[in-house]
Amino acid sequence: MRKSLLLVVVALVLFAGFLIRREGDTPTDAATAAVAGGGRAGGRSAARPPMPVEFATARRAALTERVLVVGNLIGAATVVETSLARNKSLLDRQLLPRQTYDDTEARHQAAVAQLDLAKAQAD
Repeated sequence: MRKSLLLVVVALVLFAGFLIRREGDTPTDAATAAVAGGGRAGGRSAARPPMPVEFATARRAALTERVLVVGNLIGAATVVETSLARNKSLLDRQLLPRQTYDDTEARHQAAVAQLDLAKAQAD
């Protein structure tokens, strides 16, 4: 009999605690607590305040700006040219395989062609 009575009392206390806790978790109370508590809903969890959103109309338009990269290509061609001259010196002293020199020469020719193309397009 004592166990039954104790079980009923514990169940009633738990149910009352559940009801009290549930009453404090209404959406309006949580939002009010979040704003008043500096972003913390009831002090229990970190809720962020709403963020402002800006709307704008999207429309198609022609791209009128052009990016010229001739300066960067000149720099790249200069670096490759310096590398070609260094590799030529190493090849003449037989310190570099012919394949490596050929690769450097091909990179140099590609850089020069890319630079010429960019200059032609800029005109």
